[in-house]
Amino acid sequence: MKWILLLALLAMIPVASRFLAENRGKFHYAAFLTGYLAFGISQIKLSASPISWATWPGYVKGIEITALDALAVAIILSGVRKGIKVPLKTGMIAYFLATMVSIPFAAVDPQPAIFYSWQLLRMFTVFVAAAIVCSDRKGFEHVIMGLVVGMTIQTIFALEQRLTGTPRSNGFFSHPNQLGFMIYMIILPLFAMAMANQKVKWAWWGLVMGGISVVLTVSRAPLGLSLVGMGLVFVISAARHWTPHKARAGGMAAVALLVATPFALGPLQERMQSMGSSMTGEDGEREAFKLSARMIIEDYPMGIGGNNFVPLSNSKGYAAKAGVSWGSGGRYQPPHHLYLLHWAEFNIVGLAALIFMMGQMTYTCFKAAFQFRRDPRAEVIVGVGSALVVMAIHSFYEYMFLTQTSQYFIVVGLGMMAGIKEQLQSEKRGRQDAPPKTDRKPSSTITIMR
Repeated sequence: MKWILLLALLAMIPVASRFLAENRGKFHYAAFLTGYLAFGISQIKLSASPISWATWPGYVKGIEITALDALAVAIILSGVRKGIKVPLKTGMIAYFLATMVSIPFAAVDPQPAIFYSWQLLRMFTVFVAAAIVCSDRKGFEHVIMGLVVGMTIQTIFALEQRLTGTPRSNGFFSHPNQLGFMIYMIILPLFAMAMANQKVKWAWWGLVMGGISVVLTVSRAPLGLSLVGMGLVFVISAARHWTPHKARAGGMAAVALLVATPFALGPLQERMQSMGSSMTGEDGEREAFKLSARMIIEDYPMGIGGNNFVPLSNSKGYAAKAGVSWGSGGRYQPPHHLYLLHWAEFNIVGLAALIFMMGQMTYTCFKAAFQFRRDPRAEVIVGVGSALVVMAIHSFYEYMFLTQTSQYFIVVGLGMMAGIKEQLQSEKRGRQDAPPKTDRKPSSTITIMR
């Protein structure tokens, strides 16, 4: 079955590419799917793995191709919008090369390290495609619609889980922490759009759905960092260009947060009370994860290869020495600390490449937002940059940045930033290239033909 699905995905590329090239008026359908499929591939099985290591205890389990990957290639090959300048290439290439360099040093098996590098290539393809579709106003709007529709379906399923007795809802994702990590790239750009009074109905609806999903995760970090992110968006947006509407939007958000607070804190307090001492044990296990990573860093200065941490930590006794238990499933997880995990797997060069890439992404977002501070379309870039900041903070307590799900939302968000930036720069170039206006009044002389 997987081979049939794989052939169908590959066959879809030339067909979709030709369709988009010949029917440019239908391009917004591809834009909608670019947003929706970030959710959709988790909601419907739309992927195939020619090489699958389903039992591998790492964050990537094979060579995979999804419907979103195939659509991204089709969008690029269609040539509908040419000459798009794609930013962030330096950081992304440096990070990709750092992961490739780690492959020969794989301490257990080099193939899982290759799996992660392959995933990064797919993510870059989706990033370029998202930038292409978002460089058109209508395309950008349909990407947002796709994200909001996906978020709505996700929230409905999470609500159903909660009503049927699941204490922490994860929706279609593998874990509540996964949902809690990627949600920033939805709610913060939407909040920024609401601040700018753009597509307000879609933005506020998506915010409500995202807020409900965050509450249903009953996770400490997403609840707190979502509020931090919204505060960051408000401050930066106000610094860019203050309007009375932003005051109203900020007030509405504050009232909504006050109303939602009991619904958020109640389940969280119940969780902490029910876990009791095990909550302290959970925090202690996170420290054990970090200790095992530090021991591996000391013994393997060149790194152990991407996607190799868990099997090496178990087989070489690092997890046992650090006190990571089997009972909680900790032996099947990498450290809940993105930066220590990178140092252990990709060595100090890989860690530096990660920090450089994340820094370049964030700097590019805020630079573009202030460069076009008078244009409300640039507000969404504030949301994307703020989401990256919050994700970077959350990564001190999670490794979810490395998963396919999180990276899809990150590259779609960055594609929105790149597309909006291209829109604004293109319009600026058009104004500069336009012939200068003249104040000379047209002649009123009437010539009589003889």
